[in-house]
Amino acid sequence: MSTWDQRNKAVIEQFRAHGGKVKGGAPLILLTTTGAKTGRPHIAPLMLVNDGDRLLAVASKGGHPKHPEWYLTCWLTRKLRLRLIARNLIQ
Repeated sequence: MSTWDQRNKAVIEQFRAHGGKVKGGAPLILLTTTGAKTGRPHIAPLMLVNDGDRLLAVASKGGHPKHPEWYLTCWLTRKLRLRLIARNLIQ
């Protein structure tokens, strides 16, 4: 498991254990995509940003120059699920 995967796993565990809150972090959502090749589900924590009455999911991969893996999978398969908890945390 890569360092990136380990970090995401810890964030996902915190998100689930604390009702959508992650210590020291911005509001998040969990995005579940289905792998284009494997058909397996993949979960990615994403930063959530308000844009007026819209919610934006940021595909930054922490500032990495390449898109996160889920980004291309999402466009290829058009299958995804979002999980947002504690909507009132986003202001």
